[in-house]
Amino acid sequence: RDSSMDVAEQEQFQECLQDIVKQIDCTNAIRRIESAKRKARSELRLPDWQKFDFIHSKYIKNEIMNLERAKSKDTLNRININEITRAEFAKLHETTYTPVVLSHATDTWKAKTEQAWSPLGLMKSIGDFRFKCGEDDDGDAVKIRIKYFLWYLFTNNDDSPLYVFDGSFDRRIRSKDREKRDRKEEVSGGKNLLVDYEIPHLFKDDLFVYAGERKRPPYRWFVLGPSRSGTGIHQDPLGTSAWNALIYGYKRWVFFPPGTQKDIVKPPDRVGDKEAITWFNNVYPLTQRPDWKGPKPIECLQAPGECIFVPGGWWHVVLNIGFTSAVTQNFASEANFPLVWKRTLKARPVLSRKWLSALRKKRPELAAIAEQVARGSFDWQPYVRTDPKAREWLLTYESSCSSSSSSSDWTTTEDEDESNEPPEKAQRRTTTQQHNHSQQQGPPMSTATVPTPQHGNNGYKPQQGGGRERASPLYPSGFRQEAPIGYYATSVQPPNRNPQPNAYVGGYVYPSSSANQNHPPQYHTNATLVQQHPQPPNHHHY
Repeated sequence: RDSSMDVAEQEQFQECLQDIVKQIDCTNAIRRIESAKRKARSELRLPDWQKFDFIHSKYIKNEIMNLERAKSKDTLNRININEITRAEFAKLHETTYTPVVLSHATDTWKAKTEQAWSPLGLMKSIGDFRFKCGEDDDGDAVKIRIKYFLWYLFTNNDDSPLYVFDGSFDRRIRSKDREKRDRKEEVSGGKNLLVDYEIPHLFKDDLFVYAGERKRPPYRWFVLGPSRSGTGIHQDPLGTSAWNALIYGYKRWVFFPPGTQKDIVKPPDRVGDKEAITWFNNVYPLTQRPDWKGPKPIECLQAPGECIFVPGGWWHVVLNIGFTSAVTQNFASEANFPLVWKRTLKARPVLSRKWLSALRKKRPELAAIAEQVARGSFDWQPYVRTDPKAREWLLTYESSCSSSSSSSDWTTTEDEDESNEPPEKAQRRTTTQQHNHSQQQGPPMSTATVPTPQHGNNGYKPQQGGGRERASPLYPSGFRQEAPIGYYATSVQPPNRNPQPNAYVGGYVYPSSSANQNHPPQYHTNATLVQQHPQPPNHHHY
């Protein structure tokens, strides 16, 4: 029996399980689930999924999964989403980086009103479709059919169960619309799960839309999980904020403000694995002790129909209580755009160039802000109105991704961070890139050695070597050591040094002193700062 449900709810879900069992082959379901477990967590043997016996732990049952206990710890402010305007919300919560619970956020959603995201509703609409429930050792998605996952959801005793966290759910077509889609007919009222919810009016201004749907990082996820599943302690990527709307079940949240040290919220000797239930079992008790070294956590019990706003930079961990179905999205708004842009410049240089190019055409006022941020002349005060410690951390910390399931897909684009790739996958990727590169370039050009700027002084140290290294438009940290003959390197100050003669914005170099006004146009490439060539080779990117 699930302690988060009363007797009536238990009986209702027992009926759901009986209906599900009638529609599936349980033996096949067991095989599929075991296969997904082996792929998602290869370090565990199947019996190890239950080695801590959390389902029978008195501490987990009475302190963590108990709804009354969780409610008594809830200190997060709540407001009616229908009683606040976009401008008021930006002033009170976005620019102050203050989390909040929004009530009545899902009152009109089909996911709730038509029970589309109930167990039987999902079984009927998407039961035959495979959704992501983890990643294998190569970083590839582990998928399982929803009908098998729903059976697992009601029958598992795992310590930290599998958890559907799918960022491509918008491409899952419902069974009844397959034929219409194949005939290229317009499908209405059921094309995919997107029709079951609406983006709350406070979050409709998502500026990443200007980067293009195919170029922008993954940003929305359909979430389906059983008790004890969840996402471990993490921060959202690129300084983005997020909203999470819950349709069924309960979620227990714990927040820590920006600036909290990682070793405090993730102590190496206590954190164990990255699972949410492990954090609550090992680390959460430390936060309740008088000698706790970190800031006092902010806790929340999210109820069905509530939407939580999570500002960028906040550490948070989420644990599911009972059957839960939800949707979550990360976004960049006008309020957090300067900070998101600053981090995107550092972590996603290719994306930042394309994004800025689109903003110049469609939102020139935001492009102007981006250029000010790049030059270091932007006034942050109206946009980051937090306490000094959090403000300093937000403006200096550089992160490209987090450890959560929700952001694991953010590193799958062309300028991804490849430092954590498995060797076999990295070798395959490198071989493919070299083949494609040779097909596009033809014979290599002759090269000449150019100096490499040294951080910490104004001198230059000639270095040999080659290889294409990515560089940010703002921080030229990835200089190549070779440039084609016919180009010459210009002197450049390391970032954050004064005076800084040039500002880097979207791949272009803007002179910032009168001494540079007579210089010819310059471009910031993957190699270094170079003078424009009369006929630049095709294989260089500008």
